[in-house]
Amino acid sequence: MPGIASVAEAFEEFVDERLARPEQVARVKRIAEAGHGFEGWLKFEFYVWLIEKHQLAPGPKRDVGMEYSAAIDHRRFKGDIVSKRCDLWVRDADSKREGFHYIELKAPFFEWNRGKVLDSAGKDFGFMSKLCAGWERAVTGSAIVFGVGFNDEKWAEAREIIRRSAGVQAGAPPTGEGVIDQAIRWDVWTTSYPR
Repeated sequence: MPGIASVAEAFEEFVDERLARPEQVARVKRIAEAGHGFEGWLKFEFYVWLIEKHQLAPGPKRDVGMEYSAAIDHRRFKGDIVSKRCDLWVRDADSKREGFHYIELKAPFFEWNRGKVLDSAGKDFGFMSKLCAGWERAVTGSAIVFGVGFNDEKWAEAREIIRRSAGVQAGAPPTGEGVIDQAIRWDVWTTSYPR
């Protein structure tokens, strides 16, 4: 069955194939200048790459899609939110599990409101960690955080904001990480659901 085995591995491969070449780095920086529209561009590029690379059928009740409201497990979350809209969902490659990876993307820039965006990324990961796994057939829930303009020190601070907002232990590492041209950094934060 077509799908992916790991969000972190798939995103790293996507970055290596689509974004890390010198001409693409310049393009990414130009697109990032557009500001918050950058996140939408990144989501669409990753979506198209997933379809092409893994021969996935797009659309409802298929292999991959965008914008899905996933149910929250209220045994793990005490609040009035019943679902969380996620940016992408992708079928798991293991046909024995017959499940899905749910993904949120955030693209913070090193600017005045970065704390708000990083806090939102952490909260998104928190929700992706509290999905109603059985109902949604969730294999994993992930947040991909793609930062532009951060140096090593500021990215370390950004990670702590994400951890704190997600309720993750201080210093816990992301599932996947990478650097493009020193100015562009990304992390994938993933929760795996037992099957």
